[in-house]
Amino acid sequence: MAGSPMAGKAQTVLGPVPAEELGVTLPHEHLLIDFRLRRVIMCHIDRTVSDRARLKAIADTGCYLEYDLFGLEVSHYPMSDFEIPSDAERMRQILWLMEQGHGRQVLAHDICFKIRLVRYGGHGWAHILRRIVPRLRRKGVGEKEIWALIAENPTRAVTFA
Repeated sequence: MAGSPMAGKAQTVLGPVPAEELGVTLPHEHLLIDFRLRRVIMCHIDRTVSDRARLKAIADTGCYLEYDLFGLEVSHYPMSDFEIPSDAERMRQILWLMEQGHGRQVLAHDICFKIRLVRYGGHGWAHILRRIVPRLRRKGVGEKEIWALIAENPTRAVTFA
């Protein structure tokens, strides 16, 4: 693919899109071609796709699904009409994907504003470890799967070897 007019681009319903513009379209619009999808992380999946069939179709490509709004418990998303899921709903989606045989999820924080930091009244950087991981354990998720969600999957996705 190097040297082709598609190099560094993804094919979307809007046509070829340069990599630096991928955040402008929604993840479920991306139809990546000639690309190693095992290295792709579909970011912000929790604020763009809620339909299970669509989630499964994206997961079937082999890419990682990133749930990065943990701690954000407000359903209103000002940039679209999409309703943001709660942490409980995020965990239900992740558990459902795991039941379907898809364990390539990444748990993250999108701490992009200081109001999300503990110092300013937010949930802070430790939210996943202090609140989400214990809840996943109570739901029957094993240590191996938890470690994959919070450490192995992100490491694999960004390690080039």
